[in-house]
Amino acid sequence: MMKNKKLLIIIPVALVAFVAVYAGIMLSGRGITATELDAQFVQVIENNGC
Repeated sequence: MMKNKKLLIIIPVALVAFVAVYAGIMLSGRGITATELDAQFVQVIENNGC
């Protein structure tokens, strides 16, 4: 029974935290596009090796 109560608290808190982080990223306009991700990948490979 105690396990169910913890789950009923943890799940909504985690959901709210996820939504808050997602909203913050979207509102700040700092979402990563596929082009930026490709450029970052190439930069890591060129500078640091694999």
